[in-house]
Amino acid sequence: MNARVSRRTFLGGAAAAGLGVTFAGCGSLEPFSRPSGVSSIRTAAGYGPLIPDPEGILALPEGFSYQLVARSGETTTDDGVHPSDPDGMGVFANGDGGWTLVTNHENDGDEPHPVPVVEGLTYDPGAIGGTSTITVDPVGKRLAQYTSLAGTDNNCAGGITPWAHG
Repeated sequence: MNARVSRRTFLGGAAAAGLGVTFAGCGSLEPFSRPSGVSSIRTAAGYGPLIPDPEGILALPEGFSYQLVARSGETTTDDGVHPSDPDGMGVFANGDGGWTLVTNHENDGDEPHPVPVVEGLTYDPGAIGGTSTITVDPVGKRLAQYTSLAGTDNNCAGGITPWAHG
């Protein structure tokens, strides 16, 4: 018997075992399916209808506002311009009443504004993705921006972990 197991074989076996455990004792898939009379459209109480933004950037409900802190290819940073394809973001209180925003950039090679190559932060100089970090004051005014990771490819999603708060 070969003691080496490929990653694909292991993952396939783990998935099959997981499904087996999930359905063991269930008897049918009925609990996992939607009853035929249930609509796929849900209604939710919210904050009201979206009001068109005169700037054409972001429609929000009445009484809400936004503060634009960076635009790809336009906003200057400590090491270039704000990169293309901002995606997932983590937001952290910085202790001064302001916030630190870490933005993931989903660049994969076709975007016009790569994450800048920064000595000591660049994993692969041929890849143009990474993260940028923006600090803002308590009212959302942008104070600074810099590249915090460079040289990755097609980063997707993002956010904070439960460990970010201690």
